[in-house]
Amino acid sequence: MKTDLREWSSMDGSQHGKILFLWCPGCDALHSVELEHSPTTWNWNGDLEKPTISPSILTHMSDVNKCHCYVRDGKWEFLSDSYHALAGQTVEMVDLPDWVTG
Repeated sequence: MKTDLREWSSMDGSQHGKILFLWCPGCDALHSVELEHSPTTWNWNGDLEKPTISPSILTHMSDVNKCHCYVRDGKWEFLSDSYHALAGQTVEMVDLPDWVTG
């Protein structure tokens, strides 16, 4: 599975939403996009195997680790301002690790 969609709700039930999880091959780490109740309004095509998400995803994991990308038709399009070896490249999505989906 390329992505995993999970629903969440606050302890008091006042808020709920959906989060889409993706494995980033550039960071070798899990990235997530909150589809509801986020400062950014994310658009997702609803496809778990070949997702398209907009706008771009910007992740700062530390001062020396930044990932900036688009996900379009099941491919990561890494922008050149990313701090990893796949910056400026487009690569196929990879499956989520078992520990995420299991």
